[in-house]
Amino acid sequence: MKPPKNAYGEYFGRYIDLVKSENLFAELEESLVQIDSFWSSLSEEKSNFRYSEGKWSIKELLQHIMDTERIFNYRALSIARGEKTALLGYDHDEYAMSSKADSRNWNDMLEEYKIIRKSTLLLFKGFDNDQLDLIGTANGLPLSARAVGFICVGHEMHHLSVVKERYLT
Repeated sequence: MKPPKNAYGEYFGRYIDLVKSENLFAELEESLVQIDSFWSSLSEEKSNFRYSEGKWSIKELLQHIMDTERIFNYRALSIARGEKTALLGYDHDEYAMSSKADSRNWNDMLEEYKIIRKSTLLLFKGFDNDQLDLIGTANGLPLSARAVGFICVGHEMHHLSVVKERYLT
């Protein structure tokens, strides 16, 4: 089931709302298909494309998704384990600028992304409902472990849509 609205800050609702299913595990498994079917269909050359000066390349965008998922998985783990300390935010633009993603091999990035997403699925399968429903604080906002899982799926969906609309037209 999706998390209740009090289990995440309003900002995160835009990602959670993109996820139509209530089944987090099915969504995480389905997203692995997206990695193989969509992301893998892009060539090394296309992965370096920027639709405008100063915008992220597709590689930088994928690196952003991976970095964000790793950070959010840490948040989910911390919250599910009862962490009381507020978790800090991060500057995604700074991460992207220092990632050096454009110098990476596209196929290596795709393999890494599959491993991260499989790890996310296994992490969430390891939580019980009580752990999933614990609420902590991240970036000054309430956040449950369950919400994090839906955010990871919705975040990828958001960026997949951006790639299709702006990079592949």
